[in-house]
Amino acid sequence: HVFALAAIGVVCLVHGESDASLDAVDQCTVDNWGQPHQTRRPFRSTYTTAIREKCAAEFAKSTPMATTLQNAMVNFYPNTSIYDTFKGIDLVPENNHLFADFPSPWKRNLDASKSKPGSMHGMTCDTPMDDGSTWSVTRIGPMITRGGYDWTQIGWDDVFGLEEKLKRFPDGVYALEQVSVPVLKDGTRLGNPPVHIHHIHVGPKTGVRQRTDLFACLTSSDGEVCYDPTRVFEHHGDYQCTEDEGGLDCLVETIPDGYGKLLTYPLGLEGDINDVRAVDSEPLEWYYELGIRWVPRIAADGTESTIKPINFFNFAGPGDFSLRHQNSYIFTFQAPTDHDNLFWYTGRMPFSGQMLRNKFHAHNKIFKESIFFAASPAELGLTRENKLVPDKPYHTVDIRDGGFNSLDEVKQFIMDNLDASAKAFDTLHGEGYYTSVVDMDNDKSSRLRPRAVCHGVSKLEEVEGYFYDRREPTCCAPWDIERGDIFTVVGFNKKLQHAMGPHTDIKPATFPGHVGWWLSTTNEEEKPISRFGLGMFTQEPNGYLYDIKRMSPYQRLGYQLNGGTISHHNVFFHDQFLGSAILLTLLSHPIVFLILILMLVGILIHRCLKNYVIRVLKKRSPNSSSDDSCPDPEAVIHSVAKAVTNGSEAELINILHKQ
Repeated sequence: HVFALAAIGVVCLVHGESDASLDAVDQCTVDNWGQPHQTRRPFRSTYTTAIREKCAAEFAKSTPMATTLQNAMVNFYPNTSIYDTFKGIDLVPENNHLFADFPSPWKRNLDASKSKPGSMHGMTCDTPMDDGSTWSVTRIGPMITRGGYDWTQIGWDDVFGLEEKLKRFPDGVYALEQVSVPVLKDGTRLGNPPVHIHHIHVGPKTGVRQRTDLFACLTSSDGEVCYDPTRVFEHHGDYQCTEDEGGLDCLVETIPDGYGKLLTYPLGLEGDINDVRAVDSEPLEWYYELGIRWVPRIAADGTESTIKPINFFNFAGPGDFSLRHQNSYIFTFQAPTDHDNLFWYTGRMPFSGQMLRNKFHAHNKIFKESIFFAASPAELGLTRENKLVPDKPYHTVDIRDGGFNSLDEVKQFIMDNLDASAKAFDTLHGEGYYTSVVDMDNDKSSRLRPRAVCHGVSKLEEVEGYFYDRREPTCCAPWDIERGDIFTVVGFNKKLQHAMGPHTDIKPATFPGHVGWWLSTTNEEEKPISRFGLGMFTQEPNGYLYDIKRMSPYQRLGYQLNGGTISHHNVFFHDQFLGSAILLTLLSHPIVFLILILMLVGILIHRCLKNYVIRVLKKRSPNSSSDDSCPDPEAVIHSVAKAVTNGSEAELINILHKQ
């Protein structure tokens, strides 16, 4: 890392910083990298210098990536503001026709005339190992950037050349190690700074999100044409270690011993990478490498591997979204930079199995710590009564609204509630109580004694006066999971204390954040299979969505109208609530709310007159059991306002139905 920085004229002076300690999980106060059962660091690598030099020689002979990699894409945006508008440069112009037509924001805004066809190269290098495994590494480039926190957007399909490999090994291949790293032409690895991997997402083909047809997806009844956000592999900017922990060695990640990700279908990739140096820095020529070490489940001679498959799942917190702003496609929440705040979500576990690792991801400049609880929000005191529930799922909670003066204070409040809930559980069931039965109708209490399972804390490293994200120390305790178990993730966000970086001296009002966990578990199914997934969660245990790709058109519409994740996710499960969900969204605008109130008043007047006429014509007795009285307009308006304030679709639709 130091050598690579020196090679491009960056002097590296580093020290680490963390302002929280691992203290939330019982008997788990030492960083175990989120691995409760394995003491070996998950960064040991067989991707040796010899392999890297061999592949570097092959990469020197690479050809245009448009001809060697499926659906190849590289786009460039000189800064974040331009990135947000989609107005970049298409660096693989010969593939520009692969973008969907109107209304694709990439097809409409990318300029394919400013780059030369064939200038972006790519190829995959396969290296067999003595143990029967193979390293398959793809390199693309060259990228030439000059800092300013620019955005290089990449993507291609048939990652690792899996289609051909699966023809040879139709029962699948196990991925055992993965590498994701920017490099110089000679293969020297680059860290952050100068190059920051914002995200690399590898999932089911078609994995190039920018090529998908947004309009066709919006109107699709089954979601088949939509981008699938399921993550099979991923890499984010906080996975680099501090120098004393291994630095760039952490970018080569291993699966827990004895396990692998069983790959049985082709994959695709999309990602964004930033040059974080000062604006107009010296041109930097660099490349991106992505690779895995794999072994067939059943070898050519019929020998079956002893590797066991794992499940891999991303707990994605709620996020904002706007079709017009590319920044929101990254699905972040906006954390205020001038005060401490909470960001939390809850849901139910998607798989049964034993936790092997729970890896954490955050944006550490505004992040302090996160706790992963096997507990419900009610058991932690995260309630509206305590003013700890946001007005929208993707908003943060200002802890001052609940009377808290610091993050430590609200953390202690949550831990005290957890302790009280655990004692109440023991009183009700007795110590050592166990059941494998999950009560899906009970969203207030856990299946087993509520507890904290994992704890991750912020880590930054100072380089030449600026602070950069590093891997968060994480400690996880053993956990045997049943599908449907309630979990709650709480993120504690601090106000911005450091400069953004050498690219700007502006302090933004908000900072985009993630509080995400990436869970690896055993798979207990009889037939070997790895299950992958991404769940979108809210502040309701039963308000989750596991299959975002297959949302109905109405659900996608409601999602966009709400500006992000929809509150009270019963809209996803009961279509009869859809109208009220959209209506609640519209009611956030005062003019629309006024129009609704006027309509309600008109309906009430009409109903009163109708009932009066019926009573006169039929000369009905005032003691009639039929309810033809005139509703109280003020009471109805108050009820509607309360439903809107509470964000309750059920309340609102019940009121409208009665009228």
